[in-house]
Amino acid sequence: MEHLKRCVCVFAILSIAHGDVRDGFFVGGRFGVSSESPSYKQNTPTSAGATRSVSATELSQDAKQDIQDVLQLLKNLNGSLVRAKDGNQALNDLSSISLSSLSSIRTLQANIANILQHLQEAINNSTNNGQNQAIMSQYRAIVNELQTLQTQITQEVNNYNQELNSQKQNYDTKHAAYEKTKQEYQGKVQAYNTARDSVTNIINNAPSMTCGFNAGCSSNQLTTFLNDTAALVHDLQILAPLNPKFSQNNPQQNYNNAYSSGYNQAVSVQTLENLAGYSVNSATNYFTNLLQQLNMYPNLQTQANLNLSNLISLAAWFNHQADIIEALKYSNPTQFSNYMQGLLNNYQGVFQDLTINAPNLNDAVPPATTALGNGPQFSLSNQFNFPYQNFAPQIQATYHQLNAIPNIALPHTIQIKPSLAPLAKSINQSSSLFSNISYNVDLLAGYQYFFSGHFGFSFHVSVGYGYIHSPIFNSLSFFKHLQDIKINLGADLIYDFNTPTDYKAPIYYGVFAGVQGGNTNFVLNTNNRALWRASYNLGLDLGLRFQFSSNIIKVGVDIPLVPYKVNWQTDLGSFQLNRSAKDIGFFITYEKLIF
Repeated sequence: MEHLKRCVCVFAILSIAHGDVRDGFFVGGRFGVSSESPSYKQNTPTSAGATRSVSATELSQDAKQDIQDVLQLLKNLNGSLVRAKDGNQALNDLSSISLSSLSSIRTLQANIANILQHLQEAINNSTNNGQNQAIMSQYRAIVNELQTLQTQITQEVNNYNQELNSQKQNYDTKHAAYEKTKQEYQGKVQAYNTARDSVTNIINNAPSMTCGFNAGCSSNQLTTFLNDTAALVHDLQILAPLNPKFSQNNPQQNYNNAYSSGYNQAVSVQTLENLAGYSVNSATNYFTNLLQQLNMYPNLQTQANLNLSNLISLAAWFNHQADIIEALKYSNPTQFSNYMQGLLNNYQGVFQDLTINAPNLNDAVPPATTALGNGPQFSLSNQFNFPYQNFAPQIQATYHQLNAIPNIALPHTIQIKPSLAPLAKSINQSSSLFSNISYNVDLLAGYQYFFSGHFGFSFHVSVGYGYIHSPIFNSLSFFKHLQDIKINLGADLIYDFNTPTDYKAPIYYGVFAGVQGGNTNFVLNTNNRALWRASYNLGLDLGLRFQFSSNIIKVGVDIPLVPYKVNWQTDLGSFQLNRSAKDIGFFITYEKLIF
């Protein structure tokens, strides 16, 4: 005790003299998970001729224990079905139920058959065996009930797995088709909205393009006018096939007909040249009268007949007529200017009317939801539909029947010859990483010291508890839990990336590497007792550390350095825990400097 006080005093003096806020004694906790490699192997007979002497009562008890183990395995399977039924029925939250325990059930059934055969032979060779024959009849009835329950529960699990996979596949297929249709719809909506926004912007901007009757149009105004008429034709060409009301039969043919109706009625160059001497005012009136005569836009004030076809015809007419007038640009500049300004004045007037009567424009170019609808809907439920059956009452009734059977008593021992049936020789082990997982919690205390701006070290002592979860415990009813208690010593070398400035930096961050090891005591809980085993551990710790004032957080990986095996032998077989470098773990530690 005196030596410990001296060590504490020395470290305290070093911390005060050094003045680094990172130095000092700490306490903390650590939580981690690690991969484990447990395995189970069923006992197998060493030779076909080996025999042993047992009493009839012992054999009866062995038979009962094996029957109880089979019932427990069947109960576990039924429990998986019950948990599936009582849990969330969303298809994505459900998974197939494993039938891996069937191999253990078959092994136990072979043992039961072997025991009952020896009992029956012994009873047949004894006198006054009426009561024992009745007991054997009860055993055979229970064995038949076990076989029936196994068949029913296995079939139920198979039906559950098949139906779950079928419904998942059906749901996934239809949902994928829905997602594809939805993406197509969203693509159409995006294209429709882009084209519609462009159309409405062109129409809304048209009134601001007027040049007046006496003032000439600038080259920029004319360029904008020509570009807008071409863009209007292009955008309407996109909108037409996307609008089901316009394109129910042949969208391309409907568009072509509307476009041709306007395009073909544009006045030719020869006709315009023959109308020599037209002023801007005369040209404006000429095109206004022409529009009314052509019946493309019968009522310029009310737009009574405005629809998408009329709008396509109007756009095609203005675009083509502008192209025809542009042919006069060099041969007759005066006519070109007057006709183009007159056409532009009509363009401005027509679309000004449309902006004043917006509802009529919406009828011709409706919003996307009106034209395309609200899009595809997905109504298929993702809830699993399955007629679950619960076999718990039958299992419980069989338990009661078994408990009511008395033991068989004979005056002589029985020579047992091991069954040659193919007992379970397989090792119940999963080699995939983290298929068996250990959860660990530790409390620790230690000291940290930095001997330079970057480098330091720490050492600690810890006490911990671990719980190992493995699928083996779900399939083997006679094994319940595997836990451990650890006492470890550890030390780390630390490197911080940032060097303290006056030893008062708010945050330090760096890396650490070290080892820790000590004593581990495992306890394997079985049906009737707890089996303890002592072992050791030595591991390499690597990770990152962050220190905020007196608070230290570490995250890292733990790699076993020395492999070891822990073995438990039972009457039914052996359970083994193997640890090697592949059984890595991850952890997070919080430490608090106390002085």
